[in-house]
Amino acid sequence: MIQHQHYNPDFHPDYSSFFNRDGELIYNPAVIIDGDGTTWSIGADNSAYIREMHQSMATIANELAGKHIIEIGTTTENMLKTYEFLRLPGNQSKSYLTSLGIDPKAYWNKVCSADFRCRKRMMEKGKIYLFDDVRPALTELKNMGIKIGLQTDSTRSIALMHCQKFGIDQFIDYVVTGWYKYYFSKPESHGTKYMLFRLGSCPGISLMVGDNDKDVIAGNAAGTATAIVKRDHIAYEAPNPDFIIQSLLEVPGILKEMLTDFYYEAQMQLWPWRRIH
Repeated sequence: MIQHQHYNPDFHPDYSSFFNRDGELIYNPAVIIDGDGTTWSIGADNSAYIREMHQSMATIANELAGKHIIEIGTTTENMLKTYEFLRLPGNQSKSYLTSLGIDPKAYWNKVCSADFRCRKRMMEKGKIYLFDDVRPALTELKNMGIKIGLQTDSTRSIALMHCQKFGIDQFIDYVVTGWYKYYFSKPESHGTKYMLFRLGSCPGISLMVGDNDKDVIAGNAAGTATAIVKRDHIAYEAPNPDFIIQSLLEVPGILKEMLTDFYYEAQMQLWPWRRIH
């Protein structure tokens, strides 16, 4: 697939592969949106969720290992460190758990069940909630005819629970999840590439939107343009995304700009006699 670098003057793909003989675009423009921290509030911005899941993950790890291998800390700083350590992405998680003598599949099955119960309680209490800019942004994207994918490292049941509870499932065309599916977990790019396939999209006309470096790395590796939304909990560090935005309401404008550039470049390459001066 063509690797896309947004606003790169040296990016000149063979645009004929994007269109049929009638000059119609054969791929769908698409936005891939992250779940936790981007679409709904959770994780680093939710100390209650972190506290409960840290204790659950550490307890499950100790039980499966048959010995005390992870200290259940009492400070928020220690819990954050352990929580992130136990959520190592992709194959790093599998290797780490195996090194501790823990069956990764058994571990994640138990953690996913605990996570589902925890999130359900937090949602009922209003501690996990949909960001205000999500529904209007998704509505505008749908009105533009943009395909929308939700890519999250949680399980499918958790992702669907959030979408249905918040009433945004009507906007989502496809969901790709990771968690114990190591090869689909970000920052691995396999899940993002698969999402492009399921949406009928491709690099050059697609955008990955997230709240951390894993989203940017996955998007870059899959060839999409990338955007980071600056939520209150963000202390973002490199790699640099193509766009840094304050709200998801900026996403439709970015897509319009990307598509305008794309069609102009395609016209210049394929139909130069139609050039508009």
